[in-house]
Parts: sequence; structure tokens; C-alpha cells
Amino acid sequence: MGYGGKDALADPTDVQHTLDELKSKPELLYIDNYGHIDFILSVKAKDDVYGDLIRFLKSRGCSSSY
Repeated sequence: MGYGGKDALADPTDVQHTLDELKSKPELLYIDNYGHIDFILSVKAKDDVYGDLIRFLKSRGCSSSY
């Protein structure tokens, strides 16, 4: 689960509330200077987000057909 320090839609209080309500505990990715949309549109998302995401998916047996 990713969230950022400049995220107006998922502030730390909301994120903690969500985590408390989940039955499982997800792996977290916090990026201080990211807002909500930066996880998708940032020119640095490839380096900041997607490497960790691909590693996580591969560790769970997910693969790509590409």
C-alpha cells in the first residue's frame, strides 16, 4: 500500500485507520514528497514506485507475459 507525505486524499490518520481495519497487514511504501496522483503520473514513479511493486509481485509468484 503506497501513500505519500503530500497526499491530501490519504493523510497519515486515514492511512492508519485503514490499516487498523484490515484483516491482513500490507507492505507499505511511503514517499515523503508524493501526493496521491504522483504514484501514477510522477516522472520519477518508475524509480520510486514501480521497481518495488514489480519486486513485490514477483515475490508472490506473479509474472508478466511481456
